[in-house]
Amino acid sequence: MIWSNGVDYLREIFAGNCDPNPSSLQKPIVMIVCKNGNDLDKRTGVIISKKFILTAMASPPQEKVCQIVKHDENAPMKLHIRESWNIINFESDESNLPASAMPQLQILPLETEIVLMQRGINSLAEPIKLIKKSLQPNGNGCLVHTLNLDTNKIEERKVSIVEYGDCITKYGKELHPLLLCIEMSPDCKHCTNLKAGSAVVCDNVLAGIVSEDASCDDNKPRICANIREARRWILNTMADASIYALANSLNIINFSLLLSLHLLNIYLF
Repeated sequence: MIWSNGVDYLREIFAGNCDPNPSSLQKPIVMIVCKNGNDLDKRTGVIISKKFILTAMASPPQEKVCQIVKHDENAPMKLHIRESWNIINFESDESNLPASAMPQLQILPLETEIVLMQRGINSLAEPIKLIKKSLQPNGNGCLVHTLNLDTNKIEERKVSIVEYGDCITKYGKELHPLLLCIEMSPDCKHCTNLKAGSAVVCDNVLAGIVSEDASCDDNKPRICANIREARRWILNTMADASIYALANSLNIINFSLLLSLHLLNIYLF
């Protein structure tokens, strides 16, 4: 690559250029479409298991009717769809903070599992691992993967991690301690180019989920939920939702069995 001046060089070293590349992480990224009144709301989502999707919503729709869409040019309808039966919200004691200063994390449990293997070959879907270690500010190796809602293509851009104290200074207000801040090169417009729910990936593990911000400012860092700090909540929520789904399935099976026995009793006697 040729830089026209020293400033361009520093920008490239700091956070990469603004031109998107096709994502190197195609399989874990999906589109989430939720019904919100009469409108359809679209955002990026991340597969964290064959039963659960992670995303970010400032104001989750009350109807909680969402679909997970994975585009596939080889499929008859060019896409695969899964239904979600709930929206599970991350909750915090810091309720006095605005939504833009809070960790926005939602887990969508699926009614039908995502098929990770099909006809003996790898499918288009694959979960991503959650980060375990702390991130170093200004560290290299971080990319944000987002869904271009106009083209349905998954794109990636380079980002840098902003130190938490510096992020507070740049925003001039209190921020929740479970947040992560990222920056792109100065010419990039993260308010336009990064959709809510996009995945911040460092060293091939999920480090952050990009927040939704109606008053987004391209001159400030982009706020994300810190996955390392929310890791325990994510794992506990997945476990609880799995138990609930299993119990609900058993109740349906028991009801069906009782109904069958009742009908059999009527038939016989």
